[in-house]
Amino acid sequence: MSAWAQSLGLWTRWRTPTGLRSLDRPVRYVLEYAFTRGSILTGLDQMYIQVAQTSFNNLLFGGMIGAVSGGVVGRKIFKGNSKETGE
Repeated sequence: MSAWAQSLGLWTRWRTPTGLRSLDRPVRYVLEYAFTRGSILTGLDQMYIQVAQTSFNNLLFGGMIGAVSGGVVGRKIFKGNSKETGE
């Protein structure tokens, strides 16, 4: 008997200080989000598994394109600024 993982997901967490303190520690606002390919859908929701998988794939592909594009643009901007300042 063997087992294979059949799900893929993205998880993100954003936290920022509120400026408040409690017990000598900063109080933070935390936002978490998880996005899966529909592996947790049950019952009638299983009709939407294909839509969830396609949406996930599109989001992942768009994120990769955005990261590469941002890196290229950022590198060009950074190089341009360093030439102007003589660094």
